[in-house]
Amino acid sequence: MLENNIENDPLFTVVKEIVEPMGYKLVYTNAKNGINDVNITVVIHNGGSISLEDCGKVSRILYTVLSNYYDNRDINLEVSSPGLSRHIKDIYEFNLFKGKRIRVYSISNSVYFHGIIDKFEDNKLTLINVRKGDNKEELNLVKIEQDDIKKAQLEENS
Repeated sequence: MLENNIENDPLFTVVKEIVEPMGYKLVYTNAKNGINDVNITVVIHNGGSISLEDCGKVSRILYTVLSNYYDNRDINLEVSSPGLSRHIKDIYEFNLFKGKRIRVYSISNSVYFHGIIDKFEDNKLTLINVRKGDNKEELNLVKIEQDDIKKAQLEENS
C-alpha cells in the first residue's frame, strides 16, 4: 500500500518552501537519525531532466537551512532526481507525475495496469491509454481506488 502522509511531514514542508521558488517540485524527503548525525534524502523534479548542477545548487542551499533545522548536528544530505523508473511511495506523487507512463498493481484484479497518469482525485487514480497485464488488452480509461493500489512505478518510456 502507498503512503498518504508526506505532505504532513515537517521536513517535507520546510524543504518544499525552499525548492519550489527555485523552480523544482519536491517529490520526497526522508531523514534518518544516527547517533551524532542525520542522513537526509531529498528527491526533486522539474518536469524535465534534473542535472548534477541542479542537485548541487539545491544541496548547497538546503545544507545551511537543514543544519539550523537540526540544531547544527552533522548532516549527510543527498539530493537526487526521481530517476526513470521511480517506485511511487506516496499518493502525492501521482499528480506530480501527471502525463507520465506508469504501471500500477491492482490488488482486486491481481494484475498490472500500464498507462498514462491522467489525475488522482477522490481517492482514485485515473489512467488513460491503458494496457492490462501482459496480454496487451487495450483500454481507453481505468480508474483504480487508492486502497486497491499495492504498488506503482514510473515506466522508462515516459
